[in-house]
Formats: sequence, structure tokens, C-alpha cells
Amino acid sequence: MLLLRALRHTFAVAVLATLPAAAVTVSAGTVTPAEARELGAADKAAVQKRVDAFTGAMDAKEYVKIASFLPPRVLELISSKSNVSIDKLKASMEKVMQSTMQQVDIKSFSMSVDDADVRAGTGGEPFLLVPTKTVVKAPDGRTVEATSHTLALKDKDVWYLMRVQLQQVQLLAEAYPYLKGVTFPRGSMKVIE
Repeated sequence: MLLLRALRHTFAVAVLATLPAAAVTVSAGTVTPAEARELGAADKAAVQKRVDAFTGAMDAKEYVKIASFLPPRVLELISSKSNVSIDKLKASMEKVMQSTMQQVDIKSFSMSVDDADVRAGTGGEPFLLVPTKTVVKAPDGRTVEATSHTLALKDKDVWYLMRVQLQQVQLLAEAYPYLKGVTFPRGSMKVIE
């Protein structure tokens, strides 16, 4: 049960992008504009490449690839807490993703690296809040547009992507302590048809 709950929450990078997110804070404090920083051309290109690959995997419904975009320390922490190998965790995530995605029809999915908010963690570690827009046709026939932000963070010179929901914030801060105190922006959702 814990594993399934953790999978559903961790999978938010793609699936929960269709739902509004509440503004969530890891602990007291926020990242202020003064802590914003510039992102070098090489890092920006690397983030864009990862976003393009992720979007391509979503468009092609290659859900097995989605887990490779999640931050490794998050996967390791879930694996450890669930007493399940990372390979089994990823296989379970793929099954959950396939099952969940059968319930909605994604009409469009986009992330804008050019409009990302570049921030720094408590130790100066760069991360981005990438504007994300998802349009889905829900099972009830309504078309819904969700806007949110996807967290892009760097771990061992590789950029990873994760949509942060309230249920994941504590896990994220445990895996990446430099994100403690960060307030993640509120998402929104509206019916467009």
C-alpha cells in the first residue's frame, strides 16, 4: 500500500500535471526574487533537451521512459522506504502511469524553459520552476486546461523533472535538503470546453 501511494505521488511529474496544485512550502520561508539567479547557456540547453525528451515520451506514450526523468534521490528514497528495488519501482510506476493515462486523453502538453523562473537553493544550487500547461479531455467529456510548474533540478550534472504536489514536498526536501523552505507556486485549472 505504501509503495502504491508513493508511486501515485511521485508520478505527478506527468499525471498530476493535469490537476491544480496548491502552493506548498517545505518549511517556513520562501525563495525570494533576490535569490533568483541566471542560468548559463549550457545548463539552459541541457534543461531544454530534457524537457523535449520528456514531452516526446509523453506524446509517444512511452511511459517506461518517464521514470528516468525523476530525480534519482527521490527514487532512491522511495525505494528505501518501500523496501523495493529501483528497477521494480520503475516497473510499477510504468504500470500505474499506463493505467492512469487510459482514463484521460491528453490533447496537449507543453513546458516553457524560456519562461522558467530560475532560483537557487539554500546552498546556491540552481533549480527552475518551468511553466507547464496540460490540456486533457476528462472521462466526463469536458476539456480542462491545467497550468502549473514543473521543478527542474540538477543532480550529478544531469537535469531532472518533477511536478511537485503537497504529498511529495516532504519527500523532496528529505532527498534534496537545499529545497527546504521553498514555496512552490499554485497551479490552476479551468474548463475550456
